[in-house]
Amino acid sequence: MPPTSTTTPTQSTTTTPTVTTSPTASTGPTPSGVLVIIQNYAYSPSDLTIPSGTTVTWKNLDADDHTATSDVPGVFDVYCAGGGGMGVFTFDTPGYFPYHCDYHAEMHGSVTVTG
Repeated sequence: MPPTSTTTPTQSTTTTPTVTTSPTASTGPTPSGVLVIIQNYAYSPSDLTIPSGTTVTWKNLDADDHTATSDVPGVFDVYCAGGGGMGVFTFDTPGYFPYHCDYHAEMHGSVTVTG
């Protein structure tokens, strides 16, 4: 009878990928954030009181474009594209900052920044 051949099973090795993260540099405290939703041609909340150093993000859920534009020219002008566009501004100076939408005169809000 001829010799029978045998096969040696092959060994497979499974490797688990490793994830390496690097620390991110920081230049100081991270400002707290506030979200203002734009929906149905209104800011919500329409009036904010926040501490100095706070970043405000406006998120537009309407189909039309909107802005959050300071009533005092040149202070801030945030554009928010329709359908989920967002814009941000960090308020570093205490004061009262009323704002409006450049495209829709009926839209108004305000930000009061405390020291």
